[in-house]
Amino acid sequence: MKLDRIMSLKWSYPDFPPRPIKRDVMFSLMSYQGGLYFVNGSEDVLDIVSSESFGFVLDSALDTKVKFHYAEVKPGESVKVEEYDDFYDLDFVLGLEIYIESKSIGKLKIKPPSGKGGVKKQELIFKDMTTPRYVSFERIK
Repeated sequence: MKLDRIMSLKWSYPDFPPRPIKRDVMFSLMSYQGGLYFVNGSEDVLDIVSSESFGFVLDSALDTKVKFHYAEVKPGESVKVEEYDDFYDLDFVLGLEIYIESKSIGKLKIKPPSGKGGVKKQELIFKDMTTPRYVSFERIK
């Protein structure tokens, strides 16, 4: 498990299917070189970004544990929150929760949908603090 930060990832909508409205994305997930990266599209430095993975196969649960933890994630910076094996992980339903802490946003727990083979590239939260219908988030006190 190598902590990885990069500045070159930026959310872009896929060409197909066409989207009638392209909204400004604050946080997103992007796939890059075998890893899943959390992209900070906000104007704020995030004090903490961490991820916790989980999964199951049939009726057996897999262990939950914090895998990645970052401090001071800058605007425009992307940090690795998960890595999947494109062959062996295809038999498992895998998911993750992302915990974010910032002075201006507060504390958030974001839950993208789990999927067979892992979580996919997607928008998480838009700049107006709404989410796509399949992503949930909660404020933590």
